[in-house]
Amino acid sequence: MRPHHLALLIPLLASAAGAEGLYKWTDERGVVHYSDYPPPTEQKSGVSKLNKQGILLRKGESEADKRAHEAELERKKQEQAQRAEQIRYDRALQERYRSAADIAAERDKQVKTLQTGLRTLESQLRMASAQLTDLNNEANKLRSSGKSISQGLSSQLQEKQRLQNETLALIQSRRAEIERLRMKAAQDMLRFQELNQATPAAAR
Repeated sequence: MRPHHLALLIPLLASAAGAEGLYKWTDERGVVHYSDYPPPTEQKSGVSKLNKQGILLRKGESEADKRAHEAELERKKQEQAQRAEQIRYDRALQERYRSAADIAAERDKQVKTLQTGLRTLESQLRMASAQLTDLNNEANKLRSSGKSISQGLSSQLQEKQRLQNETLALIQSRRAEIERLRMKAAQDMLRFQELNQATPAAAR
């Protein structure tokens, strides 16, 4: 159907449709449809809604349009959540600390506590490693003399190896925790300074 014929047809269809208006869609063959009822099946190109005068009220959304719209809504939702989290973070900083020096002092206190525990773990690791070395030396002597390793010695080797591995993992975890704490404190101090610089400017 030619465009000028469609223009003449829309008011006639809209009048017949009454108060509900018209539905418009294009099928898979490219044929444009007008009806006072929505199509019985979902249309890939979407279904538009027209009023009694044939004026577009709601543009039909294709599947791609819907996905883009949903993605945009999700992006805005994430942005709102990030802004809310930033506001909460900023408020907590300003309520908890009076200066950047307070942040540094708290960091140093926490790091000191963690380092005390770290030194204890490192001492345990040295002891476990030394004991494991002695047990391995004993096992090697037995092998060299053609003797078999007793079940008791084998169990001790396994236990000391397990203890060494667990202690090493704890040490690595504790060191990573100290590094995260230092990085967090640096981030907090930087943001605290930015907030304090922005507050006087805003007051002017």
